[in-house]
Formats: sequence, C-alpha cells, structure tokens
Amino acid sequence: MGTSSDSFLARDQCCRNNFGAIRLVLASLVILSHSYPAMHGSFAGEMLWDATRGQMELGALAVNLFFATSGYLITLSWLRTPQLGTFLTKRVLRIYPGFVLASVISLLVVAPLAGAEAGVAFAPLQIVKHVARVVLLSAPKAIGVFEGHHIEVLNLSLWTIRYEFICYLLVPVICVLAGRLGRSGVLLLYAASLIWHASQGRYLVEEGGIEFPLLGSTLIWPRFICYFLGGMVLAMYRDVVPHRRWLLGLSVAMLLIAARWGNGFFIVFAVAGSYALFFVAYEQLIPVSGIGRRWDLSYGAYLYGWPVEMLFVHYLGDRLGPWAIFALALPVALGLAALSWHFIEEPFLRAKAKLDKPSDELDRPGALAASAAKT
Repeated sequence: MGTSSDSFLARDQCCRNNFGAIRLVLASLVILSHSYPAMHGSFAGEMLWDATRGQMELGALAVNLFFATSGYLITLSWLRTPQLGTFLTKRVLRIYPGFVLASVISLLVVAPLAGAEAGVAFAPLQIVKHVARVVLLSAPKAIGVFEGHHIEVLNLSLWTIRYEFICYLLVPVICVLAGRLGRSGVLLLYAASLIWHASQGRYLVEEGGIEFPLLGSTLIWPRFICYFLGGMVLAMYRDVVPHRRWLLGLSVAMLLIAARWGNGFFIVFAVAGSYALFFVAYEQLIPVSGIGRRWDLSYGAYLYGWPVEMLFVHYLGDRLGPWAIFALALPVALGLAALSWHFIEEPFLRAKAKLDKPSDELDRPGALAASAAKT
C-alpha cells in the first residue's frame, strides 16, 4: 500500500495538525448559531442561513463537521487499539464524565434560574428519570424552564451526543468489515449513506420519519451517518488522499455554486465541506496547532453554550441582539468548559490514555495520536 508524498498520512507523520483549534471553532459556531433561535425563534439573519438561502445554518455545519472529525479520529483510535473492551471503556471515559457534569449543572443551577417549578425536579420519580436520561445520554428536562421564550428547552445542544456515541459503537463493526472485505467496503457504505442523505432533499427533514427507542430518528440518521462515515473513509484512505490547494479551491467553488443556485448545498457540503475541513486540519500555514493540545475546551463549550446564552436571553430579553448574546455567552461557556476540563475531563482522559497500546501502524511521530486520544 503506497503512500502519497503529500497525503493526510504523510502530513501527520511530519508535522502537527489543527484539530484542536477546529473543534473549538466549531463549538463556538454552534453557540453563535443558537443565539438566533434563542432570540428570535428562527435562523433568519444568521449569516450561513442567509448565504445558502435557508439550506443550512452555522450550527448544523459545525455539528456535521464534528461528526466527520469524530469518524476520522475514532477510527484511528480503534486502529491503534483494536480491542473491543478497551475501545468501549475509552469512549465511555471521554463522553460520560463531561455529560454527567453538564446534566447536573443544568438541573441544579440552570433550571432554577430559568424558572423551573420548585421541587418538581427532585421528586423521587423525577430523580429516577434524571438518572435514566444521563445513562442513556439524553438531555435533562425540567418543567417550566424558559417559559415564554421561543424555545423552552433546558439544554438544546445535548441531543446530538447519543447519536455520536452510537456512531462510536459502529466503528469496531465497520472496521472488522473493512478487514474482511477491504476498505473499499467502507467506501461503498459511505456512497450508500450519501445517496440516503441526498434522497431526503435537504439536510434536515422534520416530518415522516420513525423514532426508535434509544436509537433515534430515521430522519436524523442519514445526515449524521453520512458525515461520520465520510470521516472513517478519509481515515482509512489517509495514505492516498492528497492534500492539495487546487482540491480545496474546487471544494470551495462547488460550495459557493451550491449555495447560490439549486437546493443541493447540504449534499455538496457532505463531500466538499469534509475535504475542506481536513485540508485545514493539516494546513501548516495556519499557526494554530497548539490550540487544544493541553486544554481541550471544545466539548465543554458545546455542552454549556445553550444554557448560558439562554440565561442571558432570559434576563436581558430583547435589549441585546444575537451577536451581543454570543459575545456574552462565549467567555462564560469557555470558563465552564475550562473547569470541566481541569476537574472532570482531563483526569478521566489520563485514565483513558493508560489504555492505549499503539499498533506498529500508528506508533509514530506526529500529533494525530494526541488528537485521537482526546476524542
């Protein structure tokens, strides 16, 4: 299996990457995008929503790319340590501690400040429900939160976490399949997911699907599995996928055309946007490779962004616009993310790191292993 002289793999072998900075930017974009429905109940006026004529907003773009990044890095984590028990333990140690803390803070601190009915949230039956939601990676709920606002949800961001965790569970199955059928089998799965997603006609359909207990909606899965598999394909073909500026230019041109004409931006972005993401991740002219290497605040910022900005909306009302709410919410969310990282996430990551026993294939210089360890 030959390696391109300037492939993603070659880039990682000789230099650092920008995944930490990318994830922090994506989390910030989610907070910015959410400030519009938090204030106005819609994405009208949000820059990407307007630029694509209502085809996608910044929050959806960021979440999509989170799934692509996870598909890439989690696949490499499995290739480094292809042991099911170890793999599952690492995934639990990465996702659950921060999620549990964010859920507890949402219920104990945010809910009372957001007008939740006093005492109801801590009735015995409700406590059992809270614990069950945490175990199942469901967003916490409290009666009466943010009443009178456009979106009366305690923590809107958390609904994607269970989908991502289920994607993690698919990685060993798909990698074993790739081992038997070759990596082209994963490429075929990705092509099928693109067709499935394209058949929806837009990035998010809200009616007509089937909601399966624990597994989620058939309306959501085409989108998330498409991006996650895209990341997996790039991980498995990283030795031959070229890092070329002309491919980046072509990707950007395709996105601009899709945004301006037609209604296919969502499916063009699944391919061209993913390539642009990983190009930037390995572009050394962007001096941000140090961001997130010691303090990875992206997960915490994502978890706390919505309740923080909704509290500002709740108490300040219409006196500020979306950008002002974003400017207030972002540093607070980052501060909470720093506390979560220092006291909860990083200690569990140290335990997670002890489980890593790199294979010969990936035991090499480069920063990809460090990025995978934080995912």
